[in-house]
Amino acid sequence: MQAAAFAEAIALVNQSALDPEKAIAVFSGSALASPLIKRMMAAMAADDFTPNFSLKLMTKDIGYAMHEGESRGVALQTAASALEIFRRAVAQGMGDHDFSAVVKAGRAN
Repeated sequence: MQAAAFAEAIALVNQSALDPEKAIAVFSGSALASPLIKRMMAAMAADDFTPNFSLKLMTKDIGYAMHEGESRGVALQTAASALEIFRRAVAQGMGDHDFSAVVKAGRAN
């Protein structure tokens, strides 16, 4: 979910008048800068999305979580939003990249 939210933030930065380098500097110095987000920022900077855990596997696993939630009467609304973001990235041909490549999906819109 955090990766999907970060991907949306990057998409917003890319579609706005904000300076991407300054935005990344702010993100990396904020509470948002978890180890996961730092890893995603490093992948973005290097433009290296060599798979550690692929987008298609992450998408599959979120789908499994959604199914499990539904079977137990638990609405996983945040997961549903993240699943849509990951599905869009897979549909754009990034399924075999690392899941952090979800940040590239926003650039293609």
